[in-house]
Amino acid sequence: MRTKLSCLSALLLAACHAAPPAAPPGATSNGATSDGAFAEATSHRRGADSQHESLALEVARMMQSAFDTRRRVALENIANADTTAFKRRVARLTSTPIRTTDGTVVEVPTVDVVEHDFSVGAIRQTQRSLDLAIDGEGFFAVTLEDGSVGFQRGGHLHLNAAGKLVTDDGRILLPEITVADDLLDLVIDARGRVTGRTAGSPDTVTQFGELTLHRFVNPEGLLWERGVYRPTEASGTPRTGSPGDRGLGMLQQGFLEGSNVDGAQELYELELLDRRRHALAGMLGRIAAFAR
Repeated sequence: MRTKLSCLSALLLAACHAAPPAAPPGATSNGATSDGAFAEATSHRRGADSQHESLALEVARMMQSAFDTRRRVALENIANADTTAFKRRVARLTSTPIRTTDGTVVEVPTVDVVEHDFSVGAIRQTQRSLDLAIDGEGFFAVTLEDGSVGFQRGGHLHLNAAGKLVTDDGRILLPEITVADDLLDLVIDARGRVTGRTAGSPDTVTQFGELTLHRFVNPEGLLWERGVYRPTEASGTPRTGSPGDRGLGMLQQGFLEGSNVDGAQELYELELLDRRRHALAGMLGRIAAFAR
């Protein structure tokens, strides 16, 4: 069975090579055609050809736009194959109906939305005390430059000059946790409790705070912006809780979540798209040549 894409390719080729009418209007009973009737038939044929060309070009442009979007998404995924906790983006396809000159409705594949695949990436051990992986669902909350709250999966943390837990970009982790200046060691357990020993009290374990995670009813509705996710009306408001509560994942100290991008899959997608774009370019060339 032919796919929608191959059916559209056939439509484009048919539009380029539209068959002439079986019998031009005005033909005489003996097969002769008057000059006026011939001119009328020629004009009718040119009008039909023009309609076919316009339709073919419209369909081709829509297909080209879908190819370009999918290719851009695949390239972004490949570029982030080694980015901590990166979630691959997926161009979700839909179909847009186009009515042909004979009344037939053709479904043209177009990109409906580009969203993230939030499946968990491979978790690898780093043995660094400030590396945290979320094993399961959930996001860390951070303070953004404009004072609003953003969300992220990556847990490659640091301590800033004030002793607060921050991300690679210096964004403060929420709820804010500040550790002592004379910290000797730091332990973050699976439930988010942050404890440690200090030089001033080496035999006493001090609790500095507790980390929370956040879960969205529709994480695909989150807005990806400069390395963090922003909530939208589509994502809904986050549900906050301790790691392990209400479907939230557990924390693993000394581990990081890797990207969930499959490089081989993305390269295959690129190869497939490039082949289809090449075929489409050939069809557009035929349409242009036919129009001349």
